[in-house]
Amino acid sequence: MKRQLHILSPVQLLNNSALFKGHRVKLTVNNVCLTSSNPPILEGECDKYQGMHIDLADGVHEDFSVEKFDLILGDSLCRWKKEGFASVWIRFTLQQGALISVAANHGFVYHHAENKHAVMCQWLDMDSPSRLPQFATHQVGVAGCVVDHESKSVLVIRDKHKRYSLWKFPGGLAELGEDLNQTAVREIYEETGVKSEFHGILAFRQQHDQPSAYGRSDLYFVCYMTPLTFDLKPCLREIEACMWMDLEELESHPQTSAITRRIVKLVKKGLGEGFNDVTFVGQEFQSIYKDLKYVMYHRGIVDDGPLPYVHSILEARRKKTTG
Repeated sequence: MKRQLHILSPVQLLNNSALFKGHRVKLTVNNVCLTSSNPPILEGECDKYQGMHIDLADGVHEDFSVEKFDLILGDSLCRWKKEGFASVWIRFTLQQGALISVAANHGFVYHHAENKHAVMCQWLDMDSPSRLPQFATHQVGVAGCVVDHESKSVLVIRDKHKRYSLWKFPGGLAELGEDLNQTAVREIYEETGVKSEFHGILAFRQQHDQPSAYGRSDLYFVCYMTPLTFDLKPCLREIEACMWMDLEELESHPQTSAITRRIVKLVKKGLGEGFNDVTFVGQEFQSIYKDLKYVMYHRGIVDDGPLPYVHSILEARRKKTTG
């Protein structure tokens, strides 16, 4: 009598309670994990790109031991792959360094780290190349060209501890959540003690492989400003010197850069013909995202739409002062 051979599928095999009674078994078939039970998994939120986001720093998740996290992360990856998720993101605190090593053993890599948190990610869709976005590719620098119309001079500084001792416009890196105009006003005041008013953007440039940018590219905006005060109170921790310099002298000075000389030409054109043709003015618009606004900088259009951004700033300042 011939015996019949029964071939079980992986799912049938796992569900055969007679074979695996009292045990949890995990199989990987064609890069898809299958388990013989429904173990708990990490809880998170799904984004519109089929990415799962787990925040272990939210105070909701328990304090996992290394052993327990290793087990639950493995089970979670099996479930997410089975359910068709394309990627997974996990946010850790500094105190969870041991768990970061566990995640690395499961195929996670760093995406970014900042202050007290680190984010790791993994692309799960093995049928397509990773589409995970790179972290911030640029840093943003902002300088303020403060123009005294009466004397035809501009405020310049000379940095401390720099390779090149050049006369330049005061400025620095924008902080997170800070608008360009706010950065310009803040940096000018911090470095020179001069209070100033923002009117628009004269020029900007992009540069790659910039030293001391930690591998990021650099965006640099030069803003058109006018002074509200004139007394100089240089911050000697940051700069070596500051002064009001005549435009002609700055343009011909041997210790200036190409971008500074080009800005001088724009300022001279603005003083002679008006700044409307050389300045990008900001206008505030409502974003498509709820409760968010943004500023668009452009020139060449005058309409009855949103007030120019500088006017909004002045109005807010007036209300704060009179209120």
